[in-house]
Amino acid sequence: MEAKGELSATQSKAVLSAAVAAVGSDPRELAREMGFEALGADTLTAAVAEVVAAHPDEWARYVEGDDKLTGFFTGAVMKATSGKANGKEVAAELRRLRG
Repeated sequence: MEAKGELSATQSKAVLSAAVAAVGSDPRELAREMGFEALGADTLTAAVAEVVAAHPDEWARYVEGDDKLTGFFTGAVMKATSGKANGKEVAAELRRLRG
């Protein structure tokens, strides 16, 4: 599920832990029960755009090359999506927006 982009690395670890504790359970069902449904591309794009708009000064620094702000934006998107965003996809969207 992680390799397919359905879960982030953190989410997949939580599902694996739950699956080990509940032998014989379906990992997809566990992920669904844990609220780890993958965000659609449109939802992720909108969440990133909202975070960028809310932090124009940080965005300007990021566009100028301050790559350390990737973590700042990723954390803000994770917070906005209740941890459902995939950090790698957030970083990719940030790079796409930056151009």
